[in-house]
Amino acid sequence: MRVLSEHPWSSIRLCGLILITLVCVACSGDGDPVAPADPADPADPELPEDQPADGPAVTTANNIVTAFRSFLEDNTIDAGSIAVHYAGQLIADSGINRLASDPAPVASLSKAITAVCTFNALKLTGVSPDTPIEQILPELLSSTAIGDERIKQITVAQLITHNSGIHTPHISVLGPFVETMQAEQILWQFEFIAHDGLAADPGSGYFYANANYLILGLVIEKLTGEAHESWCNQNVLQPLSISSAKLSSLWTILSSYGGWEISAIDYAKFVDAYFTSYSVLDENPDTFATKILVNNDTYYGPGTFMRSSPTGYLYWHNGSFTWVSPQQSGNFGAFFASYANDFTVSVNLNEDLTDGRGSELDWILYQAAHDL
Repeated sequence: MRVLSEHPWSSIRLCGLILITLVCVACSGDGDPVAPADPADPADPELPEDQPADGPAVTTANNIVTAFRSFLEDNTIDAGSIAVHYAGQLIADSGINRLASDPAPVASLSKAITAVCTFNALKLTGVSPDTPIEQILPELLSSTAIGDERIKQITVAQLITHNSGIHTPHISVLGPFVETMQAEQILWQFEFIAHDGLAADPGSGYFYANANYLILGLVIEKLTGEAHESWCNQNVLQPLSISSAKLSSLWTILSSYGGWEISAIDYAKFVDAYFTSYSVLDENPDTFATKILVNNDTYYGPGTFMRSSPTGYLYWHNGSFTWVSPQQSGNFGAFFASYANDFTVSVNLNEDLTDGRGSELDWILYQAAHDL
């Protein structure tokens, strides 16, 4: 089991409204499969066979799992799973009507995957994060009706940190989410974004928008010559022994900004590989250039919020998605946190928590992870 949480003060609701010709609302996410119930008792969660059944870390992990399961039951949420890591090792996992090893949609938690893949693609090709997208996507930009020439000067780093000047609060989608039409649907979204124009100069400040990460998916594909899903899997996820990750067949149109599904256990592996209390993407967070101040002491970096503490850095992100239309419906959420005390939690559930319960879960898990 694994849960991700963070101070409610550090928890920031990340959601982008997606409009359609049909009625819908969206906050980045994906559909959730129904899985067999996890037989683990809330008071006695399952532990991996190679881990001891006692010790302070295990006691804390048990408390995290118990808090998560109680939250689901108190809120009558009928499916969800959690994985808990300590010092990079899985020490507990659990779920209700879903196993922690079952892939589930993670909504905006997809952004951290996209950011890491972007940096890997940049390193492979020798391209700087400060490169304007005009130099990476010249053909696409020249064949698209541009509503604001400033969009050409947006850099990759500005897309990663939501500092691009794009304030498009939604991405309009025509028609159903059809897996076989993914490329056409992604390009249509880009054309909409480009035509909509910018609300501010690139680099003028933080404004969260799913559009930034949709463009990053196109950047990855241009730099690598491969579909971003396959490239990310082969070069970032599979080397970590992650096998459950893929773009959701139901919500593939959310692509690089919200379309990934992955198990709670595998997402925890990903977080532990790239977001630790002392580094992010193998860089010291104090000197890591690709981050932007959101408020007070909170930054947005490579697909994650981050904050320093006396004992290290904390990383977290929420994901929520709700969609209602005559064609299909979806309602799910996800959350991760990497704490400075070496605990990492990853959670998914089949309900959107943008009504305030996301902050509640965040705080509940933070308290459990810190024995408060």
